[in-house]
Amino acid sequence: MMRSPDFLTLREQKEIKVTKVTLGDLGFTGHPTTAQILEQVPKLGLALLPAETGPHARLQDKTQSRGDSYYIGMNPLTDIVGRLLVFEVARDNTDLLCLWGGWAGSMWHIDSTFVFGISK
Repeated sequence: MMRSPDFLTLREQKEIKVTKVTLGDLGFTGHPTTAQILEQVPKLGLALLPAETGPHARLQDKTQSRGDSYYIGMNPLTDIVGRLLVFEVARDNTDLLCLWGGWAGSMWHIDSTFVFGISK
């Protein structure tokens, strides 16, 4: 994902306040699509994060619980075969800290946890 031409970084370092929430916490029901989530986020007082948040979160979040994962609320990137992906920051069941591409081309479960920016 970081090799995608759409993966851009900010020109200057910037501190961004974030919140970690489930889609259910945001009022979603059923299985919302990525498009529905992206449309609702600004209406909820939240902001999408720059894609570089994923790698930064993985480097900083060293106390993540085993088996825990969360997605970065960002515009999806397209991989080499055309799949839409967002970063997933995880600590797997073997205790390995991971940064994966979470498939964003389908519907999400309302228990999915995301990190979004807090709008000012």
